[in-house]
Amino acid sequence: TDGKYGYIDKSGTIIIPAIYDDAGDFTDGIAFVKSGKKYGFIDKSGNIVSDFQWYEGRKSYEGLTEVFSDYLSGFINTEGKLVIDLLYQDTGVFSEGLVAVENNYLWGYIDKEGNTIIPLQFKAADVFSEGIASVKTDNKYYRYINTYGEFIGNDNYEHAYPFSCGLGRICKDGQWGFINANAEETISPQYAEAKDFH
Repeated sequence: TDGKYGYIDKSGTIIIPAIYDDAGDFTDGIAFVKSGKKYGFIDKSGNIVSDFQWYEGRKSYEGLTEVFSDYLSGFINTEGKLVIDLLYQDTGVFSEGLVAVENNYLWGYIDKEGNTIIPLQFKAADVFSEGIASVKTDNKYYRYINTYGEFIGNDNYEHAYPFSCGLGRICKDGQWGFINANAEETISPQYAEAKDFH
């Protein structure tokens, strides 16, 4: 109401009054809300779990939420505690216990304790799915890696998407197909367009 945001339950009862300048969906029991120019986080009762000190609001994944301040990002937990320091210029979202992080245009992966698991070395890095992630190795091509940072197969792809139902969607020479977790082409690239299996 009046350009403000709040929350209602399924019956339409107001649970958290519309007092915020922006608000996100609840994930892992918390949601980002904006007051003035800064973002904070609240729980489902409207209690503030992280003060309004962040430059942007993001959703929580696997119990950790990306936060930004002074052009650096880190992660808070669902209690609002900063558990991974503000060390990175950009980050992805947690998936299978790992998250892609970037500094100086190079990406790698850290775990939930902030330990570097796969050094920052890639031009781009996607989420892990089924133990496999797509990374950009140069300015043109993508490859797949496992959670140890080891490459899967020897092929380069123009596009490579997260695995779904045991298959990764890839583009090679302008044609789309699918590979399995051993980098074998189970459906050879032959289509002008393709979607992920679900």
